[in-house]
Amino acid sequence: MKRNTLTQFIALSCYSLSLVGCASSSVSFQTSKSRVVRHPQQQEKVEGVKFESSVTTKGLGGQQLIYQVTLQDKSGRPIRSHDGRYQSKAGEVAAARSFFVSYPLQAFGDLKVTLPADQFEVRHYQLPVSAKFGIYTVTGEELASAKCSVPAAELLATP
Repeated sequence: MKRNTLTQFIALSCYSLSLVGCASSSVSFQTSKSRVVRHPQQQEKVEGVKFESSVTTKGLGGQQLIYQVTLQDKSGRPIRSHDGRYQSKAGEVAAARSFFVSYPLQAFGDLKVTLPADQFEVRHYQLPVSAKFGIYTVTGEELASAKCSVPAAELLATP
């Protein structure tokens, strides 16, 4: 009787472990884009850059995640924050927001952040500028990333 119980326990444990392997978590970017935001009355004045993404999460129900966008120069180096107001923990220019995943499989089509133009300095020698979109856990683990160019970044550039 004891031997049969032990065999059943081992079989059930192996089955449970195989289910854990199948339930891996992931995040994938569906779309990511950026656009320059202009002043409503003075179209020549640039107010900032708006970033938008849609993502799908799998196996992350019940977790708080961070959507963060940083800027990189043509060499892939992060553009640094000059006053610390909009920055990542590493000192890069960044805009971020948190969101909560409620279900095991969930799509988010409205992740948006804006970087005001006065929060970063882009030099002409850094062009073209790209945006790195990332999804992170609250402890800082990167779950997914995507990259796209920042259109009309030359409007933001200083000599």
